Order: sequence, then C-alpha cells, then structure tokens
Amino acid sequence: MESAVNTVNKRVIGYLAEDVWMTLAELNEAIAERVWEINHDIRRADGTTRFERFTEEEATVLSPLPDDVFEQVEWKELKVGRNYHVTADYQHYSVPYALAGRLLRMRLTGTRVTVFDGQQVVAEHLRKMGRKGQYSTDPTHVPHQHRNVSGLWPRTGSSTGHALLAPPPSWSSSRCRTGV
Repeated sequence: MESAVNTVNKRVIGYLAEDVWMTLAELNEAIAERVWEINHDIRRADGTTRFERFTEEEATVLSPLPDDVFEQVEWKELKVGRNYHVTADYQHYSVPYALAGRLLRMRLTGTRVTVFDGQQVVAEHLRKMGRKGQYSTDPTHVPHQHRNVSGLWPRTGSSTGHALLAPPPSWSSSRCRTGV
C-alpha cells in the first residue's frame, strides 16, 4: 500500500505540481492521463503492468455489485409509551399495545422504521419526515376498546396507509394523563 501511495505521489502529484489549470475538468484530465500511465504503461519487475495483473488475477473473482443500494442504518433502544408508540427523531410509530412499557430495539433507515422485540419484528412503518410529532399507527396495534371510539382515528390515513393517532375532540385536557 505504501508503495502505491509513493508511486501516486511521484507520478501524479510530482509531475503535475508546477502546472496550472483553468478548470477542474482540465485538472481531472491531466490526472487521468497520469493514472493511465501508472496502470497501463509502467512495467513492474516481473514484466507485467498493474492492469494486466488485475485482469488476470483479480477481475475474474470479483462478484457483481448488489442491485440494492447500500442504505445507512441507525439502531436505537426505546421504551414503548403508554399510548403503544415509540418515538424516534420526534416521530411516533405504533407497536402492538401489549408491548406498552417494554424496551424495544428500533432500526431506522432512510425510508423505513422496523421495531424488534428481541429478534422478532413487531412493527414496520414508512419513516416519517418533515413536520415533528407525526404519528404512524397501524390499526392492528390498537386495543379493541380503542378501535371504535368516535374521533380517535381520523378518516384519512397517513402516508403509510395506517390511521393517525389523535385524541378525540370530546376529551378535555383534564381527562388526559400527562405522558399519554
């Protein structure tokens, strides 16, 4: 590795150090010419070029890149609230109501939120973005006594296809418990 760095230092940076370019494209072209020379024209001690060795020894054993783009993952360990939602990045995602109060693991990607109880997936939602405080609630996560409460579930669903959680208009603030 150090030998390759030394080669680039001498054959690219050293050769181009005194030159001046007017555009980035011109500089990139000059660098590409130097790299081509390093890989295709310079013969190693065994008489081969770097490119010849690559095509003979390494290229044949390379696997194709996966079809799916790599997606960055963030893991969190969160406690389920009494309203059977976990909160991550100011957004709320439902889990089965029986898990309220439990500590669960959450995997967040750019597009999805997956909630685990041990190794078992207990909930999956499209990730909410934008305005803070949005809810993604799967109706199957709701206890039976909450399913038919008038006004608890708006008629329109969220972008995940799940209904949104909101207290019914008939509830007064004195009836609501803090943290629910």
